[in-house]
Amino acid sequence: MKKRFIYPVIAALCLTALAAGGCSKEETVTGSSSASSASAGKNPSSTPAATPEASPTEDPSTMGEGAAPTDMPELESAIARSLNETCEFTKDGQSLYTVTITGVSFTDRRAVVDTEEPEKILLVTYTYQSLTDDPVLVDDMSFRCIINDTEVAPPYYLTDQVMPELSVRDQPVTAELAYNVPANTEKAALYLTNTSNPEGDSFLVTASSIQ
Repeated sequence: MKKRFIYPVIAALCLTALAAGGCSKEETVTGSSSASSASAGKNPSSTPAATPEASPTEDPSTMGEGAAPTDMPELESAIARSLNETCEFTKDGQSLYTVTITGVSFTDRRAVVDTEEPEKILLVTYTYQSLTDDPVLVDDMSFRCIINDTEVAPPYYLTDQVMPELSVRDQPVTAELAYNVPANTEKAALYLTNTSNPEGDSFLVTASSIQ
């Protein structure tokens, strides 16, 4: 009789222990899941990072000082000059600086890596000087080379080209220009303007014969 009474008691205790253990485990799992969810909500790394806006690509044409002009200018109002004649630029009656084309000839000089494969290269030598206390720089932006009265030649840059520098009062500077020209080039003229005063004087220096 005692054994029959003990077995049901032990079975009841085991069932109670199992039930209690199952509830505890469920609470633990549920609590862990809730904690994980709360932690995930607070974790900054779980928030998708903002995608940075792509910066616009800079237009290459806006970089540097710009390209030398290659459009055909209005020649009717240009003052005619010959080689070695001085072109004097003025503004409001004041003399600013002078430019003199001293030579126009073909050259065999080329760029280091010549990808243009020009038929001929025209070399222009010129001098300029400031007539005021303001320094002057006369570069390829002030020139257009007109070939055979019909087209403006594109500039070409030699490996050893003499580049312009600032000229101060009464100190002349000598520089070079080069142009890619067709093989049938017989006549060349240099159109000169003051880039800071485009409404002012302009000159057309013609080379009657090119060596």
